[in-house]
Amino acid sequence: MPETITLVGTGGIIEGNLGTSNVNVNLDAALELDGSADYLKNSVADFRSSDSSGFITAWVKSDDWNRGTQQHIFSVTDEATGNFYIRTFFNSDGKLYIKHMDSSVIYDLKSTNAITDDGNWHHIAVGSTGTAIKMYIDGIEETVVGSNNNGDWFADMTASKTDHVIVGALHDNAGVRSMFDGYIADVRYYSDTLTDSEILTLASKINATTPDIDNLQHWWKLNSTTIDSSNLGEDFGDATDLDLTPNSIVASNIHTDEYSVDVYD
Repeated sequence: MPETITLVGTGGIIEGNLGTSNVNVNLDAALELDGSADYLKNSVADFRSSDSSGFITAWVKSDDWNRGTQQHIFSVTDEATGNFYIRTFFNSDGKLYIKHMDSSVIYDLKSTNAITDDGNWHHIAVGSTGTAIKMYIDGIEETVVGSNNNGDWFADMTASKTDHVIVGALHDNAGVRSMFDGYIADVRYYSDTLTDSEILTLASKINATTPDIDNLQHWWKLNSTTIDSSNLGEDFGDATDLDLTPNSIVASNIHTDEYSVDVYD
């Protein structure tokens, strides 16, 4: 008989006689951060200091896209002074931002479009071609708004300044703050420019296996129910592992039914 598969989360509906066809469905657990204390961190110096181009990608679902504070997805910072960083976040306008400071602000850029409180997962990608910053939401390229979009990246940072890599928060001389309120999954760092088609592939499925996309240096799936740096914070990328230590994350942060599949005969 015809069968219906409902994919909740990144979803859609597939209808018809599927027969023996394979159905590619994500059944991973989902990590929810509370926006006040939860994040993952590795204290590492000079993150990707030889990369003049690269991309940060992630799947996110905020509990409040228009929350009255910045919500960080990924940040690389200097704790001592707060004057050196590259960080990507959502602001209270629901738009995607990337900000780079190297003693002084190099650029402060944002997407043209905002994400509304639609209750859905969204894929984001932000990075440098070496000459300009590009942004994508749900696989679609955004027009980048802001001045001095010169594409400066980690190789352009003053040497030996950054000392933290964080998912879900910002850590600088003011402490850990500006935390993400909602779900984060499948955080990746690529050390080169991604093509439009590659970004569409990444935006097609959470934690998709993508052997044809090169230079995946760091990949934090964030889908383990074992809450430590070797499991929830494990780095699956090709470079030396930068496993992330969970902070204030407990079993109730992990939602094993976030993606579900029901098949009716």
